[in-house]
Amino acid sequence: MSSSTKNSNKSAFLFLTTLFFLWGFITVLVDSLIPRLKDIFEMSYAKTVLVQFAFFTAFFVFSLPAGFILSKIG
Repeated sequence: MSSSTKNSNKSAFLFLTTLFFLWGFITVLVDSLIPRLKDIFEMSYAKTVLVQFAFFTAFFVFSLPAGFILSKIG
């Protein structure tokens, strides 16, 4: 394996690892913000659950087209 291939693999691994931890941090952040949103905006429990539902539904909605695009690109 050449030096440029090793460097490319290392940078891809670091990028993917960083994205994984950022995604996890954002997910945990949403969970901790729900009680504060409820208090600040005087929302009912159903509305706060809807905020969290919308957050996780976006993963499902955008993952299908993204998977289709990636399967076409290769």
